[in-house]
Amino acid sequence: LRPGQYSWWGPTAWRVGSLAMWLYKLRRLNGPNFTWPLLMFSGAVSERRLQRMGKIYAPKPLRTKGRRELLASLKPRDWQFLRADNGDLPAHFTPPPPATVIGGQHRFSPSDQ
Repeated sequence: LRPGQYSWWGPTAWRVGSLAMWLYKLRRLNGPNFTWPLLMFSGAVSERRLQRMGKIYAPKPLRTKGRRELLASLKPRDWQFLRADNGDLPAHFTPPPPATVIGGQHRFSPSDQ
């Protein structure tokens, strides 16, 4: 198989072989609506061309959130793990009470319980 990959006829043989295998066996397994992904996989039609034709899904880029938006999306119960000097905190954020260490165990002040 290796000499065929580097020859002039190798890529064409792989494309024709994938189409022939699909017609012979895989059409029954994948169904008749698998035509466009097959053509993209075999390299007969480019993915970009299939997207323009509307035959496959063209994904939209995700909008990335900034640091302020990510911190604002935290649930209020998770705010206790944020430090007050963190920056970009939500407007109604109140810092948690300081924890005290007694006998090697962390305990919150009695007013929290």
